[in-house]
Formats: sequence, structure tokens, C-alpha cells
Amino acid sequence: MLAVNHGGDSDSTGDIAGNILGALLGAGAIPDRWLDPLEMRDEITRLADDLHTVHHHRDDRAFADIQARYPGW
Repeated sequence: MLAVNHGGDSDSTGDIAGNILGALLGAGAIPDRWLDPLEMRDEITRLADDLHTVHHHRDDRAFADIQARYPGW
């Protein structure tokens, strides 16, 4: 709340604070009542999982599957 209640660039500081907390706490910290109506939830989840796989796991088969999902990569 403090990140957005100031006279500066509050939308940017709220965005940064939210991203840091999201990385720290994970999706499990987000209430279902916020997640249930989220548009394109499956696509967002898939993209997040793919980014995690690319950066933390060196599985060539998984990497090939991910590359196939994102043409031009």
C-alpha cells in the first residue's frame, strides 16, 4: 500500500513492488478471488512456467517444446 500512496510515480513503484513480492511469494499468495476472473489465466501461467523452465532447467526436450510454442524465438 505504501508503494502507491505517495506523490511521485506511484503506478511504477506499485508495479515494481508487486513484481518483487510476486517473485518472492509466488502465485500461491494471490487470493483465488483475484485469480478466478483473470483473463487469459492459462496463457499467463504457461508463459510464467516456460520462463522458469528456460532460466532454471537445462532440459533440451523441454526447451525445444518451448521454442515451438513461441515462433520466431
